[in-house]
Amino acid sequence: MIAAGGGLAPVVPKGAQNQGVSGAASFLVYVLPSGQVERIELVSSSGRDAWDRTFLQFIQQQIRWRANDVPYRVPVEIRFDANHTHAEIQFGKVQYGAMNTGGR
Repeated sequence: MIAAGGGLAPVVPKGAQNQGVSGAASFLVYVLPSGQVERIELVSSSGRDAWDRTFLQFIQQQIRWRANDVPYRVPVEIRFDANHTHAEIQFGKVQYGAMNTGGR
């Protein structure tokens, strides 16, 4: 396992719950060999900037990424449903090795 969240899951935004909205947001998380997050890209929006920011903050603050010999990136999808108070997190296939760091 490349990440640990201590059994935590992001809370579905109140606006989504109140409006009966379901959806998903997808991210690419770039992780340094130290296990520190280098950056997070929004791949597919939930449709609301505030909800995307909430999920991005969850990924930054609540998930601990494992240290590794090389940097890696992980697709992360967060699905939410107005009928549930917490969203579901799905991790995609990890890609290891040198990453495009935007010219850094």
